[in-house]
Amino acid sequence: MNKKRGKTKRRNRSKSNNSALSQHKMIGKKLLPPMLHMLPQEKMKFSSWVNNRLPEVLWAALAANALPREDLLHMFLQIAEQLCKSAHAQGDAKEFDLTHSALELFPGSIEHLSAILLEHPAGLSALRPLLLFEGIPARDRWVSALNVEPTETDGAALVAAVGGCLDHQSQQSTDIRWLTLMFKIGAGKAQFPADMIKNLLRYLDLTPEAEEMRYIRPSIRAAEMAFRVMSPNEEEIESPWCNSFWMECLERSQCAPYEGVGDDSPVLLFDEEKLQKSWFEKQYELVERFSQVQATTGVDARFDAVFGIALFAGNLLLEVMHGRNRIGISGRLLLRSLAECRITLSYLIARNDDVLWARFRQFGIGQAKLALLKFDDAVVPPKFLSEKALAIIANEDASEEFVAVDLGHWCDLDLRKMAEYADVKYEYDAYYGWSSAFVHGSWSAIRDASLATCINPLHRLHRVPRGIQRPMEDVLEDAVGLFNRICADVDKVYAGA
Repeated sequence: MNKKRGKTKRRNRSKSNNSALSQHKMIGKKLLPPMLHMLPQEKMKFSSWVNNRLPEVLWAALAANALPREDLLHMFLQIAEQLCKSAHAQGDAKEFDLTHSALELFPGSIEHLSAILLEHPAGLSALRPLLLFEGIPARDRWVSALNVEPTETDGAALVAAVGGCLDHQSQQSTDIRWLTLMFKIGAGKAQFPADMIKNLLRYLDLTPEAEEMRYIRPSIRAAEMAFRVMSPNEEEIESPWCNSFWMECLERSQCAPYEGVGDDSPVLLFDEEKLQKSWFEKQYELVERFSQVQATTGVDARFDAVFGIALFAGNLLLEVMHGRNRIGISGRLLLRSLAECRITLSYLIARNDDVLWARFRQFGIGQAKLALLKFDDAVVPPKFLSEKALAIIANEDASEEFVAVDLGHWCDLDLRKMAEYADVKYEYDAYYGWSSAFVHGSWSAIRDASLATCINPLHRLHRVPRGIQRPMEDVLEDAVGLFNRICADVDKVYAGA
């Protein structure tokens, strides 16, 4: 069966900072990435930039969004120096920081900070969105310092500022984290080697595109994060202001569901009429081949299984081709069944053992008998079962009174080990794992199909419901490939004329 596909470029993750599968370490039944297996987990603490830090430095995020970066950094440095002097004068430098919650506790801090930023022509419009929040710490002092009322444009500025800092590695976020380090140094809360101090000062004069930034930015982020997770008073605790900020954002702004997931997936172009014709020709060929090579009307477990699996796979493919199945949840269920058919047949052929072919058949008969017995015991039997069909299968080779029900697995192996033995592990990895999430209703599949991401930055990229699942990545090409390889396995065992 042939198919055409639109040209597309595969996303290359090899150049990203994400660790590869080969870099994960197996601990028990868990695969741990390097960061988890290298560090003592019992002592590890996590700190969320978005949840617990960004609202606390909202004033800085707004400034980073509105002011030219060169001006911003020099004003940030001036703020750090001025507030350090003020904190030292009050004798509380080591207890002070630049968060909204801390600024509320120190007299003059908000006034010094805002005075510096207001010297810039864009300073007032940058800070004005702070007044949108009723729960912001020391709101009366901010109102007094700015002496304006919020405007209609402030909401858009707030969205842009928060959106620019949602990623803790963004340029705006890194600039704010640089400010945090500079203040800690001035307040005597941090000591760094001379080379690190040199890089922090160099940061002032470097453009984001500068080559040196490739190693200076990560060092800034790592140092700032280390202070957050190592300081006993900076644990993963959501301050009242953080909670109030995100709650006000949720209550006063609308969700914006993003439906674009999957837009960059390959577009499969095909002639539906031609594909269906090709499918009928292949199914007819399998039926004809069955008649040509059949040698007995007695039980032949190998013969029945080879052609039965191929024809069953063909019918799975037909359902994939029907309607919107190929881009829906059901397409993934069908693909998983096709993958299991492919692996099962390959394993049986690779083992080439008459006893194993018989066990595969007997196991299936036992399953039919067990379903029949449960059907008999059911007060309200399920409607999808046919008592007649189950009885035929359960008694086909012998009376069901002589049929044992195996509650294990017919070959005492899991599918992964079967795939490894048959040298089709690549297909197990490619098609079985993720599709199984949809079969089992796992959270990852539920999240993919039934929930969308809200792209309103003020909502922290939370989840919102989809009334109808998104159009998913097309399984047709994968399904056709699996079916073709199953048919190739039939050729190995029972070649046509």
